[in-house]
Amino acid sequence: MRIGRRCVLYCLVFGLLLASCANRVNTELVYEGTRSSYKRILYNWTRGDKVYKGVDCVMQVKATLVSPQMEDALNSERARTHGPSGDTYDKQRNVLGLSVRPEVHLVLISMYTKAKNANDLSRNPSSWTVWLVNGNGVSVRAESIIQVKIKPEELKELLPYLEKGTRAYMVLFPTVDEDGRAVWSDDTSRLSCVISGPLGRAKMHWEFTTP
Repeated sequence: MRIGRRCVLYCLVFGLLLASCANRVNTELVYEGTRSSYKRILYNWTRGDKVYKGVDCVMQVKATLVSPQMEDALNSERARTHGPSGDTYDKQRNVLGLSVRPEVHLVLISMYTKAKNANDLSRNPSSWTVWLVNGNGVSVRAESIIQVKIKPEELKELLPYLEKGTRAYMVLFPTVDEDGRAVWSDDTSRLSCVISGPLGRAKMHWEFTTP
């Protein structure tokens, strides 16, 4: 009996360690001009969550935090796969070929809701709120949410987690809260994107190794 309990305890601890490692960001990854190196960086900066009502999944979210590392890889991979011109390339460049402004943080969000009319992050007013929160409690609300009106298959090479039935959004956040406190800086150990609305709450977390 003791052995059984001990095994359960070890499994729980191991599971917590795995969850922690899954959230941790590797800031040393380098884009090497290959598909595999791009996907490593993409999934390094991408987190997901699901919301259930009973046994039904009513909401599924993927969020990619666009760091300088992620931005460089995104722009380089887009140019590598589509070249400097073409209809698909131009659509992606206009939407995702971003030079992220220093006064905002960008999160790319893919969202599925079982009730299609509930998937309205970009509506004004919307029934949803989106926040960026750090481990010290500093939080900023999204200042702009733009729906990416491109078919998922046209973005599949850049954001392979996009599926038919999902909607993609660009979510822009201010870098500081109303008191001038930075939400993401060199000493930030944890950052979370929180989406709250009529179907529940989804949370995506990134863990950082601080100096």
